[in-house]
Amino acid sequence: MSVFTEVVRLLRWTPGRLRLYAFMLAVPALMLAIGLGAAAADTADGCGSLPPNLGSGHIAFADPEFQIHVVRPSGCFPMRISQAGGVFAWPIWSPDGSRVAYAGQRLLGGVPGPLELWMRTLGAPSATNLFTSQLGMGPILPGMPYYPLWSPDGTKVSLMASAPGGLTLYVIRPAVEDGIEAAVVGSPLYADWSADSSRMLLHVGLDHLLVDVEGELKVQDLGFRSIGYRAPSWWPSGSRAAVLALDESGTDVLAILDTDTLESIPIGETGAETAFLWSPNGRMLAVAESDVAGNLVYGDVSFYSPDGAELPLRIAERVVAFFWSPDSTKLAYITVTQPPNALRWMALDVTTGGSWPLVDFTPSSQQFQLFRFFDQFALSHSAWSPDSRSLVFAGTLVSQTSQASVRQQQAPRIIVTGGEPSPEVRPIADGALGVWSPR
Repeated sequence: MSVFTEVVRLLRWTPGRLRLYAFMLAVPALMLAIGLGAAAADTADGCGSLPPNLGSGHIAFADPEFQIHVVRPSGCFPMRISQAGGVFAWPIWSPDGSRVAYAGQRLLGGVPGPLELWMRTLGAPSATNLFTSQLGMGPILPGMPYYPLWSPDGTKVSLMASAPGGLTLYVIRPAVEDGIEAAVVGSPLYADWSADSSRMLLHVGLDHLLVDVEGELKVQDLGFRSIGYRAPSWWPSGSRAAVLALDESGTDVLAILDTDTLESIPIGETGAETAFLWSPNGRMLAVAESDVAGNLVYGDVSFYSPDGAELPLRIAERVVAFFWSPDSTKLAYITVTQPPNALRWMALDVTTGGSWPLVDFTPSSQQFQLFRFFDQFALSHSAWSPDSRSLVFAGTLVSQTSQASVRQQQAPRIIVTGGEPSPEVRPIADGALGVWSPR
């Protein structure tokens, strides 16, 4: 069985069967043994002779004991930021890189408590609780308690969480006491923030909603529907957003919507499954399409300008996920190797059209979840270093002679690879998911 098929099999789940406390109960002794504070000492081997171009910024990652750490791209100077007596996962950086949010559970009197969202300001002595679920509410995905998404200005966090009424989108203002408001209930639910942090565009079920978060929350139904995609993509500046909308014949059409006037520029009909992301500079929209609804692999990737014109650039191969570099010069994408027994990082230079392989690997289950919903996670969990030199991911490296079966692989590691041809590739820690800081 290929790793691709095996991972998909592992991600099948039954909501009533999966709760974070299941794995929490398996490690209570380990959790209680973890001390308070952070490991500030440099304990990594080889830190005196580091490769020079591993990227800037820091990496937040979840380790095998479900603790959250911040580390340099070299793997040196790790610092644990999560508190003892708990299991935590899915770290996410604030836009200015000064805070990390993460979620999980704590043992309260020896009993698993409710799911919680925490925020740790780097340099602060302790974390701040941002949200606590009602006891008994489970994760929104296997092993993923919540999905938080910072507003671009860092003053708000939208949070998708399980609630008694169903999947709910909350808006949290960390600096405001009792600054939590429920905005929308519905599933599936995908979202993106406007560049000025004043509004959110939601795709909820088949519907599209615009949420004004300035002052009292206001929710507007935009009056069009779509079934062939997940996350809308707001233009990095201004009021435009890329969406899909069903036309009169029931066909999904890719369009650029003006959220102020509700007028749109149609680009064209799409396949049964579509995903797209704007480049950070707003000059290109990358669009992946598949003719099979729910397919995990897209047939190709096309590129469009902000006015809807197709550009002379294309990725003509099977793509699982893709991620823009912060400087908008490269697109990193995931393909399935041939024969399909692993995944491969590729890089595309959008100026020259040249592409090259980076590294073959088998992803951790959390990393695969991120790839599966990449058009949403690309808005919150950066694979790229802030200087656009390197990528971080979690999994195990695969050589041409190694076996790629999930059951035979060692525990996943946090791995950094350069983004240029023949890159430096360096495992830096054991862990299930790594996320690069924006600065």
